[in-house]
Amino acid sequence: MAVCSRPPTLGTVRPLVPFPRALGLALLLMTGGNAMAGPLPWSLGPLKQAPLPDAPPHTGLTNPVDRLLYAAARRAPAPEAPPRVLFRRLSFDLLGLPPDPAEAEAFARGNPSATYAGLVDRLLESPHFGERWARHWLDIARYADSAGYERDSDRPTAWHYRDFVIRGFNEDLPFDRFTRWQLAGDLLAPDDPGARAAVAFLGLGPQVETDTQLKEELARYRYADLDDMLSTTGAAFLGLTLGCARCHDHKYDPISMRDYYSLLGAFVGVERRELQLGGAAGGASAARLFTVGEMVSNAPANPLMLRGDPTHPAGEMGFAFPGALSHGRAPTDYVPGLRPEARRRALAAWVTDAEGGAGLLVSRVIVNRIWQHHFGEGLVPTPADFGTQGEPPQSQELLDWLAAELIRGGWRLKPIHRLLVNSRYYRETTQRPGAIGTPVRQPFARHPLRVEAEILRDAILAVSGTLNPALYGPSVKGPIPAGANVAYNTRDPYPTNAPDTFETRRRSLYLFSKRSLRHPLLEAFDAADPSASCSRRIPTTVAPQALTLLNDGFIRARAGDFARRLEQEAGPRDRDRVDRAYGLALGRAPASREREAATRFLRERTGPHGSRFDARDPGAARHEALADFCQVLFALNEFFYID
Repeated sequence: MAVCSRPPTLGTVRPLVPFPRALGLALLLMTGGNAMAGPLPWSLGPLKQAPLPDAPPHTGLTNPVDRLLYAAARRAPAPEAPPRVLFRRLSFDLLGLPPDPAEAEAFARGNPSATYAGLVDRLLESPHFGERWARHWLDIARYADSAGYERDSDRPTAWHYRDFVIRGFNEDLPFDRFTRWQLAGDLLAPDDPGARAAVAFLGLGPQVETDTQLKEELARYRYADLDDMLSTTGAAFLGLTLGCARCHDHKYDPISMRDYYSLLGAFVGVERRELQLGGAAGGASAARLFTVGEMVSNAPANPLMLRGDPTHPAGEMGFAFPGALSHGRAPTDYVPGLRPEARRRALAAWVTDAEGGAGLLVSRVIVNRIWQHHFGEGLVPTPADFGTQGEPPQSQELLDWLAAELIRGGWRLKPIHRLLVNSRYYRETTQRPGAIGTPVRQPFARHPLRVEAEILRDAILAVSGTLNPALYGPSVKGPIPAGANVAYNTRDPYPTNAPDTFETRRRSLYLFSKRSLRHPLLEAFDAADPSASCSRRIPTTVAPQALTLLNDGFIRARAGDFARRLEQEAGPRDRDRVDRAYGLALGRAPASREREAATRFLRERTGPHGSRFDARDPGAARHEALADFCQVLFALNEFFYID
């Protein structure tokens, strides 16, 4: 019993089925295998409105997040991180870019406690905030600039959707409108280019392009499209695995097969389109945008498909909301006299209705996503599964308070960001993993977080002084290593001679995303696969990552640029160059032993026995040695892990 009561440790064998899921399986067996007969998941109930707990003694905590969190964690706050660490943490969390060393130094030497809130406000108003947080949403929206599969045709105007997301986050577009426009922007605001760009969300998934005339094949491709729209909508906004009910009733959640096809009725008339824009600047691609619309003249039927097979229809389903989420509401309650081509209007209204629709669930899902990206893991660790197979919240009281606060604040996300990063918990120092035998997972412990692949590339560009800061516009096709350019598609192959220029050194968000050709650097560091909605990236630690940092041509070129920047900004002394390099790359000054080791490395590298020795051109030798040192900094854990 003593062994069983201890928390799991490194090296122990974990149960095949985690406890929450084992409980779900037990409940399923108790109800005869029918999830519809069991209790509703916690996420489908009302928000808990408990009074705020008292702050821990002698802490003076006033932020509601802190009071709820420390009550749930049953501990006092850990020590606060040093000012330079906090500045770097905020800069990467809110902007996805390393901080300016001079600004970080001024913050640290001033009064950090007095200026911290002002720093938060300034970063939230930066246009780079939208770029940083748009990347998270684009993972969920399975955004790419091509159609996928064998032909993988380019979608040269899909970037309008990406720009809508960036602008939406920068302008703090209320999340309920952000949601409605992505489901029915063409119907709700047909004259607004932003709304028309937003609804491209439905059509961003991969698409089979075929010349076949076989009706059965066309039907299968069409229903694969529709399933993608419905499944992504469920995962993105509702945090539910709706797609599991395509072929049979959901095994674990109260979503029947009839619910699936009734909700699918909102999408059966949707088709992809390119819309002509009047007076748009930026060339031909700016004058058109990738979007979706309704097949008004030929609205198709919506039958239930036996076993999910579109060649076996079994009766018309029409359009309705899932019973467990409907709260007795019908589509006509939102759109009286509902016609088939207006079904998405009713869907958008119901999804964001916090009083009688799914709005409470939507608010829980989005505040959980914000928490996830600030702290590394959501309050619900399974951000796309709020059902019985997902993990329960670490603190439902905290999650529900944040969801209610979002709704009270008009669905604006920036106040939630501000609340979280101003919390005492956010400012805690991180804990390093303990020795073998310590608990693997401690609730609410802060740990260093690795930046995403795109942010790693952006940081390298920023530190080397070569980042193109331009916002918005068409995606750019940067250089791809020749060995990776396996262009097997028959349409729109990626160019083999794409230049490495200032134009292509934009933030990774703007790189052309070709589904059949993943960017090697981004893929090595676990960039999301745009073939499906991705709510949580799973970081890996594998040998190709180290090899990429050592051998990739982009990395080496930027190391050379970084060296030139140091030569221009720090003067001729190695000591000054090392200090400047540490400030730019790591946000701190080197320790004495680090400075000594770095300067010795530079001397030995260019000495008579060094690999960079060149008696004919000692200046070039010093530059190459400095570039070697810069590349070493890029490869440090400290460079791409945020304390």
